[in-house]
Amino acid sequence: MAKPIILCVDDEKTVLNSLRQELEFALGASYSFELAESAEEGLEVIEELLAEGREIRVVISDQTMPGMTGESFLSQVHKKLPRVGKILLTGDSSKEGVNGGVYAGSKFPCLVKPWDNVRLRELVVSMATAGA
Repeated sequence: MAKPIILCVDDEKTVLNSLRQELEFALGASYSFELAESAEEGLEVIEELLAEGREIRVVISDQTMPGMTGESFLSQVHKKLPRVGKILLTGDSSKEGVNGGVYAGSKFPCLVKPWDNVRLRELVVSMATAGA
């Protein structure tokens, strides 16, 4: 049986690699991890995974990417996959940008880069296991 998927989307490879490493540490071999370097690529990966009948549990996206913001990307994902967990990452640590773990105007939980590893793990594990 195929493992459920956690999809990470960021235009910086170093961030993607850090996310994968942290999530593999937190979740072990229970999940597969897919990476995309843009929102457009992320949408393509989602279509491919759904066509293969794969289960996506969590989508993590950077806010600031060329072509489409993370908020817009996650909103599109939410329309297609409302039960999938979604997390927004941002480098904007200002009070106006992030307040109480929510990005200004966003409906998705937000983590500020560099993220707190414990908070990232808690959030992803709670979302990933909610659909189990």
